[in-house]
Amino acid sequence: ALRTYKTSRIGTYFPILLNNAGGILINKFPGSSWSSGAYQGHVPALSLDKHEREEMLSFFERTNRPQLPYLQNMLSIFHESFEPDNDCIRFIMRITILEMLIDGNAELCYRLSRSVAVLLGKTPQESKYIFDDCKSLYNARSLYLHDGNNCKIDDECSYKALDYSRRLIANLMEMNHAIQDIRQRLDECGYGSDPYKVRF
Repeated sequence: ALRTYKTSRIGTYFPILLNNAGGILINKFPGSSWSSGAYQGHVPALSLDKHEREEMLSFFERTNRPQLPYLQNMLSIFHESFEPDNDCIRFIMRITILEMLIDGNAELCYRLSRSVAVLLGKTPQESKYIFDDCKSLYNARSLYLHDGNNCKIDDECSYKALDYSRRLIANLMEMNHAIQDIRQRLDECGYGSDPYKVRF
């Protein structure tokens, strides 16, 4: 819940349990901030103000259910992406999560970028910005995988891959719809339509 609620480099799981009354008990939940490392200038150690803490706990309660298989796979890759020491490998794992939103092999860059933009963008301008970002991220991924060139995987690029993969998963967890239905809806909708009235 901490990792998917807010973008950060947090690398430690904090045990979260439900008590008999249905409330949440959090062991070793240290107030509002964690020292978790950071990308230079982009991702600080995770901190939550009182409102964010309440929202995070609400997010946990809403999404604390068995996840659909595609979401289980996304979450597995997302959590594993915090483990490698290699920045490029972390980046590739997070772009893979974005790619899982679409099916087939044709026009991957365009369809990935458009689908993420439609899902996450709340205005036409925001969707266009996300589309351009995702195209750049996918091109950086292709340059690295096919040419061995990591020059495009810089600090800002790594942050965006983390942020978009996190937001994608958080929204899908909230929606809890079959992936086939989501793909069809995203194909039908345009920029800024916010088809699922997403939160993140």
